[in-house]
Formats: sequence, C-alpha cells, structure tokens
Amino acid sequence: MDAHVDAPALIETAEAEMRALIDLAHQHQRAHIAARNRVLMLIRFGVGEVAPASLAEAAMRFGVSRERVRQLEAKMLLRLSSRRAELHAPALARAAAIAAARDGAPDDALEADLAHLLGAVQLREALRFWRAIRAAAPEAPPAGLRVIAGGPAATVMGATAPVQMIVS
Repeated sequence: MDAHVDAPALIETAEAEMRALIDLAHQHQRAHIAARNRVLMLIRFGVGEVAPASLAEAAMRFGVSRERVRQLEAKMLLRLSSRRAELHAPALARAAAIAAARDGAPDDALEADLAHLLGAVQLREALRFWRAIRAAAPEAPPAGLRVIAGGPAATVMGATAPVQMIVS
C-alpha cells in the first residue's frame, strides 16, 4: 500500500518577505554600498533585530546623520514602491488586511494573533513597511523636461519657456 503524505505548505513570514524585498531594493547597487544600506534597512525595520532602531540609533551606529538615514530609507522604499506590481509578499498583505479589518483591537492582542505571519518583526514596523511600498510612486516630469528645485518653487526646463511649479 502506497501512502502519500503532502508536505506542509511553506509559509513565508512578513519578516522573511521584508528581508527579501530589502535585498531586491539593493541588488543593483555597488557591493559595499548595498551591504551598508541593506543592514541599515534591516535594523530600521527590526528585521532580525530585537527591536527596530530609531533614526538616532541607526545614525549613531553608521556614523551618519538622522536625516541621511531617513533619506536612505525613503530612497529604498521609493525604489520598491516603483516596482510594486512585481512584489510578492502574501504574509505582509495578509497581516495588513487583518490589521485593517480589526482596527480598534488592542495592539498586543492583534500582534499575538498575527505572530505566525509576522515572524520576529513587530506589527507596527511590518505595516509601516507595507504601506510605504504599496504607496504610489511620485510621477516623474514628462520626457524631455527636467525640474530644477530652488526653495519652495521649481523651474521646469525644456518647455518653450521656463515654467514655475510649486514643489511641496
């Protein structure tokens, strides 16, 4: 008699998905830059760490300013959001959907209910990451035009005459 036992489905955790997406965001950078930025993102979101690092903690660890940490994080999240159609992160999506459906539930109870989906990452950080990569990427100026920023206004060059745009 031949017995067939199905192997349990591999369920990725939000932590594993976040690690893979962070790797994806840095795959085309030079090796030394990619390694530093990858580690910076992992500690900012608490992937593989006990707790996520604040801007100040990450800045101190890497010897850069808090603003530079914020810029690097924003650049990586923008890179991922511009590729959001390609992203496959079912555990993150499921955790975000459950959190949205149970708005108002105590955070500790919700976090405990989602522990199997989250892995070691905190719910707050998983949701922050998910929302950032699912956000629409800002639109670029039309082809042939370039924006020259200068204070609260920018000049769009390439048109028949320079056009002022308000940059917010």
